[in-house]
Amino acid sequence: MIEIKLIFLLIGSFFMLEQPSLFAPKAVVTVDPIKKTVQIDQIGMISTDMESDVLKNPDYLKIKDKEVKWVAETDAFSNKEVSWSVEGNKLSSSIRMNYTDEHDLWAMGIFYEENKFSIITDQNMKVLKGKSKQEGDHLHFEVNEPFSFEVNMDPKGMEIFEGNGADLRLKENLRGFPLFGKKSNEIREQTFQRAEIINEVFETMDAGPSFSVNRVGNKALVNGDVEAEFDFKDNNILRIKLSKDIPNFLIWGISGKLYRYSFDCAHRVLTLNQLDDPKGLNKKDMVLYFKGIE
Repeated sequence: MIEIKLIFLLIGSFFMLEQPSLFAPKAVVTVDPIKKTVQIDQIGMISTDMESDVLKNPDYLKIKDKEVKWVAETDAFSNKEVSWSVEGNKLSSSIRMNYTDEHDLWAMGIFYEENKFSIITDQNMKVLKGKSKQEGDHLHFEVNEPFSFEVNMDPKGMEIFEGNGADLRLKENLRGFPLFGKKSNEIREQTFQRAEIINEVFETMDAGPSFSVNRVGNKALVNGDVEAEFDFKDNNILRIKLSKDIPNFLIWGISGKLYRYSFDCAHRVLTLNQLDDPKGLNKKDMVLYFKGIE
């Protein structure tokens, strides 16, 4: 997932949204080690989309209508749900889920070790409930009682907004700009080469195709000279369309192919699962692996 603080302030970080556009300047995080629950309350959301009305914001509508999936980092959690509250034109959300293993909370920047929970803090975070102890930039909580803390937007980050309190809003000249990184940024500006699994290890294939995707837009190069479109969508969906066919690699082509992608950043392995009609494809071509080489 993304920067720890933004995880709690950006509801899109919990879902497969390519370009998040719904932001909360304040969130309250509550962990109950007894019931093994986590709750994130995001308060007074702001739309950074061209549509300024949060109740018409695409993130809100997609999440509310369950059109987008939870990110893989939440797979270890159960009973995941989102509820919404509306007061006038103000929108807040509450995310709730259960965990089994305390170590799974690392996905949210909450670490468990030596029989205590820890978070990295700064001046914009404060404890609301629970026994805690500050050591350097780490805040430790006891494991035998619930605890909660508040996360606030950094004052420098608040420069993109105007107004205050219930009237806080994005500056009009910034509306529609991508203020938060795209989910696909994790694989952009890297070179990937097709890989295979050998003795449970991903190894690049010498004759396998390679590709790199531009930082901005959907342009890419395959094998260094074939122009292509890599069109990233919500739900980790990727459409690949080449400007011309590549000999000996006809899986991709000018007609376009649709995949669901996942990226293991630790091992720099990209997995593409075929979503199109598999007719005529070898079974091994239904799932493609690529490994970062640059």
